[in-house]
Amino acid sequence: MDSSSFYRDDGPRPLGERLAVRRAEAAKLLGISIPTLDRRVKDGKIPALKLRGAVMFYVDALRDVLRSRDTRGQAG
Repeated sequence: MDSSSFYRDDGPRPLGERLAVRRAEAAKLLGISIPTLDRRVKDGKIPALKLRGAVMFYVDALRDVLRSRDTRGQAG
C-alpha cells in the first residue's frame, strides 16, 4: 500500500467499520440535538474524547448509551 492511499479519506464509512464519530453524527445517532449532547457530555452521561481538536465519540460507547436508555424504564 502506498502512503497516498493510507492518508486518503474516501468519506464516511459504515458504522461497523468506524471506531468514533463526530458530534453531529453522534447526536443524530442518539436522536438528540447537539446542545443536548454537549450537556450530557458535560454531566458525564456520555463519554467523549478530543482528537486533534475535534470532539469524538466512540461508536461502542454510543451503543451502550442507547442500550441503557432502552432498559431504564423496564422492571428488572
